Amino acid sequence: MSIKRHTVLKVGILLEFLFLFSFFGHAQLKKPNCKKVKTGTFYFYPAESKRQYVIVRDSSVQKEIDLKTNETTFFQVNWQNDCTFSTSFIKTTRILSERENFLLHFHNITIKILATNQDFYICKLAIDSLGSDPVIDTLWFKSKIKN
Repeated sequence: MSIKRHTVLKVGILLEFLFLFSFFGHAQLKKPNCKKVKTGTFYFYPAESKRQYVIVRDSSVQKEIDLKTNETTFFQVNWQNDCTFSTSFIKTTRILSERENFLLHFHNITIKILATNQDFYICKLAIDSLGSDPVIDTLWFKSKIKN
């Protein structure tokens, strides 16, 4: 590898590092304050979807409302430790496909809170256990939808 190409590669890596550092530094993510998310109202905007949800959680039940259709799904909440919980399906107001019905009745969703700040929290979630193809997503403390 030539010296010039090696230098360009180092600069590129350095710029990526600085970008990531500035992003996380700006967000001011800290060790999660999981007490802050055990109960309350949260807003969820899945990245690969145009759906919008409001989630209302108390110490034992979570209600998820699709803001476009008003369909509501209820889950039992079981805290495993301060920052990890699982949800078990209770009921829904919408008609489920056979696949959805199986998934909801025979599997749980495990959620681990990774970080919190004043505007949102970041969590990792997966079906049954966090070792099974987890997804990382963000839930917001205030609605991002303008009325």
